[in-house]
Amino acid sequence: MIDQTAQLHELPDYWQAQIRKLRSENYELRSRLKGNGIRASADLDELPNYWRKTIVDLRKENGRYRTDRRELQIEVEALRAELGAQDK
Repeated sequence: MIDQTAQLHELPDYWQAQIRKLRSENYELRSRLKGNGIRASADLDELPNYWRKTIVDLRKENGRYRTDRRELQIEVEALRAELGAQDK
C-alpha cells in the first residue's frame, strides 16, 4: 500500500509516469483554453467530450448546491428572527 502523503519521487515509476502524463495533459488543455480565449461561459463544443461532460456535471452540481445553500440561508434567517423575538 502506498502512503497517501508520499511525494512524487517516492512513488513507483509507473505512478510517477501517470502523474506526469496527467499534469502534462492538464497543462496542455489549460494552455489551449487560454490561447483560444475560452472562459467559463465558453462554447463547450471546443472541448473534448470528457471535459464537456465533466463541466456540465459540475455546473448541475453547482446549481444544486446553490439551491441548498439558499434554502439553508432562509432557514437560518428564520431561526435568527425567532431568537430575536424570544429575546424581546
